[in-house]
Amino acid sequence: MSVSKLESLPNEILTTIIEKYINGIDLLRAFSFQLNQRFDSLIIQCQQLRFDFIQCHQGDFRFCIGLLPAYIDKIEELAISEQDTPGQVYAFLSFFPSFAVFKRLRKLYFHCNDEALDWNIVETALNSLSQTTIDTLSIKISIKENRFSLGNTIARIFGLKSLKRKTSAWMWNPFLKWCIRFNDSIDYVV
Repeated sequence: MSVSKLESLPNEILTTIIEKYINGIDLLRAFSFQLNQRFDSLIIQCQQLRFDFIQCHQGDFRFCIGLLPAYIDKIEELAISEQDTPGQVYAFLSFFPSFAVFKRLRKLYFHCNDEALDWNIVETALNSLSQTTIDTLSIKISIKENRFSLGNTIARIFGLKSLKRKTSAWMWNPFLKWCIRFNDSIDYVV
């Protein structure tokens, strides 16, 4: 029995694998502009991509953030976090201050803490979600000060008609119950 190779698979199967199972970071690091025209064209032809920057190495983050604009209209799932990568949320929002540029964005995992973040940038980015058709949102925020305006921003986001699933975790959380009651269309709350 011969060992099968990834390259021997038909384009349809490769496209399905790329769209549903491979993190965009791994995809770009392994295949993008690596002298394989077939994979380059398959990546370009894909209609949906997901990028999970949680626990992403800083070098991989920098590499991908430079290439991300070429795929911005295909990204359906995005995860950004400060976990093990301090400064990543700020760096990401410096490049993309609005989530509205991600026209196909359906899922967002946004995890950050109070240290070294400009909360005006965070609030602007979160407010831009109203210009998307996002249906799944996970927000994990660790804040040390009273950020009433951030609570109002979160409440507005939870009122989005497109939002069906939401998870939130706060170190400081007086607004959570009010936010959960804010939208009757939410199917799933953790």
